[in-house]
Amino acid sequence: NHLLGNLHGLEIAGLTNAGLANGHRVEGNRIEASAQDGIHVGTGAAGILLAGNRIRSSGQEGIYLQWCEHCTVRDNVVEGSGTSPLYVKHSSDGRYLDNVFADSIVQVRGESSRNLFARNVLHRSSFAFEAYVGRGYGRDMDWIARPRENEVVGGAIAARRYCFRFNGAEDNRVRDVLAIECRATPPGEEPAGNIVAMRVATGDL
Repeated sequence: NHLLGNLHGLEIAGLTNAGLANGHRVEGNRIEASAQDGIHVGTGAAGILLAGNRIRSSGQEGIYLQWCEHCTVRDNVVEGSGTSPLYVKHSSDGRYLDNVFADSIVQVRGESSRNLFARNVLHRSSFAFEAYVGRGYGRDMDWIARPRENEVVGGAIAARRYCFRFNGAEDNRVRDVLAIECRATPPGEEPAGNIVAMRVATGDL
């Protein structure tokens, strides 16, 4: 399918009267110029597969997953998003494999844990693992959710000032990532058990 100029290119809703969303597959689509998200996977979804899609020029996120359990995002190309090519929020036990993300920061936020990001290529982009404050649209400011035990393996990051940021994130692991024109993490940032082991190169990616 070619989905052009919609509010959301495609939305998978979990918490509806029909029950949870399980096992849906979204494959091989072109999604362009969405006013908000290219693909939005909402609360109450599990086992969703997003594969081989090309998503361009979303006003906000290219792919947005919220409270999505055991979801897989692989072989997608996401570029030109206004906010983030990939926003993983409160989503756990997912697999993000062999994607190309470009032009804005990949965000992993809140109670996102035990996710694997493997062999992804980031152009003009970087990873940000960030705590999320405020349950219920910010009404409970004592609630802090921290991304933890996520792993980034392989792939490459090119042309952002910093490859990774860990803000309130705990026990995440990075290894065997090829980095070009970016430093591993900002100086002076306080880690909490995060480990970054990278390869740095100056040649052509």
